[in-house]
Amino acid sequence: MSDLKSHMNSDTSLLNILTSRFSHHPERYVEIFQILRKYELHHVAAKFMLSHRHDEEEEDDGILLLDDHEEDEDHAEGLAKALEELGPCFIKLGQLLSTRPDLLPKDYIAALSRLQNTVTPVPSEKITAIIESELGAPITEVFQSFDCEPLATASMAQVHRAVLRGGDEVAVKVQRPGVRQRIEIDIEILHEVARFAAKYTSFGRRYGFLQIVRELERSLSQELDFRLEADSTRIISKQLADFQKITIPTVYDDYTSRRVLTLSFVHGRHLADVSREELDTLDSPAIAKELLSAYLKQMVIDGVFHCDPHPGNIFLADDGRLALMDFGMVGRFDADQKDRIILLLLAFSERLGERVADTYLEMIEIPGAVDRRSFTQDVSALVSRYHDMSGGRMAIGTALLDLTRLAQSHNTPVPTAMTL
Repeated sequence: MSDLKSHMNSDTSLLNILTSRFSHHPERYVEIFQILRKYELHHVAAKFMLSHRHDEEEEDDGILLLDDHEEDEDHAEGLAKALEELGPCFIKLGQLLSTRPDLLPKDYIAALSRLQNTVTPVPSEKITAIIESELGAPITEVFQSFDCEPLATASMAQVHRAVLRGGDEVAVKVQRPGVRQRIEIDIEILHEVARFAAKYTSFGRRYGFLQIVRELERSLSQELDFRLEADSTRIISKQLADFQKITIPTVYDDYTSRRVLTLSFVHGRHLADVSREELDTLDSPAIAKELLSAYLKQMVIDGVFHCDPHPGNIFLADDGRLALMDFGMVGRFDADQKDRIILLLLAFSERLGERVADTYLEMIEIPGAVDRRSFTQDVSALVSRYHDMSGGRMAIGTALLDLTRLAQSHNTPVPTAMTL
C-alpha cells in the first residue's frame, strides 16, 4: 500500500502496477490509461488501486472515487468523452451507468445520458466487402443502388440508404470490421476489474459491479448478432400492431445476416431534432400517451420490450407517426419479474408505501445491509408526498427514479429490472 501511495504521482509507476495487477491484454490497458490521462481521469485508477489490500482477508470500507470538487459538469463531460473514445463497450457501459443515480452524481448521469456514439465512417470498399461476404453475392446484384455515404455512423455499425432490385427503398445496417474482437477484449478487462472491486471493496459488492458487467456482456452479445435484432423487431412490431400512432420498420429477411440488417426505409427525422414549436402543432399529448401505453404493454403484458428508447431511436415519420428504431437492445421479463413490476406500480398508485418497499426489496438480486423499518418509513413518506403533490396522477418515471435514489441512501442496490 505505501509503495503504491509513493508512486501515486508517477504515471509510469502506476501504469506498471495496473498492467502487472491486471495481466490480460496489457496493450489495451495502456491504451485505456492513456485516454483516461488525456481527460485527467487517471487519478481514478490510482484511487481504485489504493483499495487493494495485500492481506486478502482484510476488507476496506469502500473508497470514494470522485472527490467533492470533481462532482461537477467539467469532470462529468470529461468522463463521457473518455468513454466515447474508448469505443462501443465503454459507450454502452456509460449508457448503462446513466440509468443508475444510485451510483453516480447527477452531473455524471446527465453527461452519460448524452453520450455520442459517433465515429469516423468505415471506407466504402470495406463496407462493400462485408455486405458481399455476408449476403453471398456482389453488391450490384443485391441492390439497384447503394449510397456509399452513410446516413449514420456509430462505434458498432453504420447505416446506408439503398434500393433493392425490386424497387423497395431500404436502410442497410452494416457492422464495423473488428468490432466483435475489440468488445470481447474489453469485456474481459471489465470482468477482471469487477472481480477486483467485488473482492477488495465494499462499494464493489454493494453496487453489484459484477452484475453490471454481466448485463453489459449479455446486451452487447445480443447487439452483435443482427439476426437477433431482426427477430426482436418482428416481435415488437407484432406486439404494437394495434397502436395507430406508432410504426416499426419491416425486416427484409433475405438481405439480413449476422452482420447486415436490412429494414424498410422510414422518411422522417429523429425526435430529438424536432423543434418544440413543431411538436406543438401535433397532437403531442395523444402521441405521448400512446408511446407510454406502448412501453407499458411491452413491459408488463408482453415481457419483451425496447431497452433503449431515447429520442435518437425514435423518429417522427413524415406521416405523423412515431417510428421506433434500433431493437438491438431488448429486455425480457419472466413471469415473476412482470408480476413484481405490476405490483410495484399498483402499490405506488394505491398509496401503499409499505407494499412498495416490500416489493422493491424482493426485486433485489444482491441484497445489501438495509434497515428494513427505516427504509419502509422513508418509502411510505415518498409515496405519500407524490400523491399529495399530484392528486394521485403520478409521473411514473420520475417516481421510480426518486425511489432508486432513496434506496441508494439506504445502501440498497437498484433491481436489475429497473435499470433496463
